[in-house]
Amino acid sequence: IRDAIQAYVALLGSDYETGTAFNFCSGAATPASELADAVLGVLGESREVRFEGEAGAPLVGSHSRLKSVSGWAPQFGLADIAKALATAP
Repeated sequence: IRDAIQAYVALLGSDYETGTAFNFCSGAATPASELADAVLGVLGESREVRFEGEAGAPLVGSHSRLKSVSGWAPQFGLADIAKALATAP
């Protein structure tokens, strides 16, 4: 969420055509099971987590348009996201 907010703020000061689509993403493929494992690790838990259909080809977004228009790039990695999810109220 912090990265997305920073991206929106960066776009506010940028010049782009109305209707332009932007991807708020890291550009790296991260399976849902990897995120779940990271959150469990922050919580000090260990268990097997499986997701149906995860074995297919990963979908990876590109933030290149967003970066070229606003200078934004992701600042928070998987560990930061896992910690935020695990400690959210």
